[in-house]
Amino acid sequence: MIPYHPDTVRQMTDRVVALANERLGLRAKDIATVSSKAARRVPRPVSAALSELAETMARVEHPKLQGKMEAERVARSYDLAVRYLTSVDARARRRQAFLRWAGALTLRLLVIVAVLGVIVYWRTGS
Repeated sequence: MIPYHPDTVRQMTDRVVALANERLGLRAKDIATVSSKAARRVPRPVSAALSELAETMARVEHPKLQGKMEAERVARSYDLAVRYLTSVDARARRRQAFLRWAGALTLRLLVIVAVLGVIVYWRTGS
């Protein structure tokens, strides 16, 4: 097991950060921020892979910990994150978020109209 060169790990994490920013609508600058912000937007295995990549990036920064990096594990985490992020359709996510917002707004308006109707009915004494 030959550990990755630090520049290779940086390139891998930079690609994941760019994909997450593009596909999930994040504005993160590093993998640790992507890992924390995307935790609820992605499935658990992908979140774990992002966390693993963030930990690996922290290890790469430290010269003594570079040798303790598991190349297969890093490769699996990178592949899982990239595979998921490339499958995400940003346009569909935005459309779904808009429809969710519009549905919630419609429900609130219906409740307000119903309450106003009950108040008017009660005030007129009928």
